[in-house]
Amino acid sequence: MTTLDHVGLSVGALDAQAAWYEHALRLRALPPLENAATGIRTQYLVDPDGGWALELLERAGSHPGLQAGSPSEAILTRGYGHVCLRVDDVDAGYARLLEAGAVGIAPPGASPMSGLWLAFVADPEGNLIELIARPAPLGSSAGRSGLAADEPHQPGDDRDDHDHDADPDEELGRFEEHAQQKQDDADDEQDHSK
Repeated sequence: MTTLDHVGLSVGALDAQAAWYEHALRLRALPPLENAATGIRTQYLVDPDGGWALELLERAGSHPGLQAGSPSEAILTRGYGHVCLRVDDVDAGYARLLEAGAVGIAPPGASPMSGLWLAFVADPEGNLIELIARPAPLGSSAGRSGLAADEPHQPGDDRDDHDHDADPDEELGRFEEHAQQKQDDADDEQDHSK
C-alpha cells in the first residue's frame, strides 16, 4: 500500500509561512528542525485528522520559483504546479483563505472538465492552492461516480454533453474566463452596495 505522507514546499520565510498555513488551513505545527551543515530549516504542519502534512523548507539563498497567475499558466512550467485540498465547502474555504491573506486566483465555480466545484488561491509567497469539493478520494468508487475527468466516459452518465476530445488548455481557459466573470460580477455588486 502507498499513501501520500506529505508535500514539501520551499519557502523564503519559514516562520511567516508556517504561521500562515497554521492559521489559514487550521494545521498543527510541529517543532521546527534545522540542519546546521546545510543551513536548511524545516517545519511540518499536519492535518489535525492525520490525513496529510505539509513540509515547509527554508534555505538561505533560495529564490522564487513558479509564481503563476492562473492554473493554466502554472501548467506551462513542468513540475508541481499546485496543491489541491478536498474540502466540504469550497466557498467557505475560499473566503476563509482570502480573509487569512491569500490572493484569489479563481473564485469558486464549476470545472468545465469535471463539473466539480473548485477554486484557486495563492499563499503569501505565490504558491497555488486548489480547493475542490469531491465527495471522496479519486481512487474510491464514491470519488469516481461521474466526477473525475480522467475516467472513461460512460454513455448515459451525467456527462453526456461533455466534449471529451476538447483541448484541455481551452477548457481551463474557459473556466478561468468564467471565474473572472464571477469575480467581476461580485466586484460590481460590492461597488453598487457602497
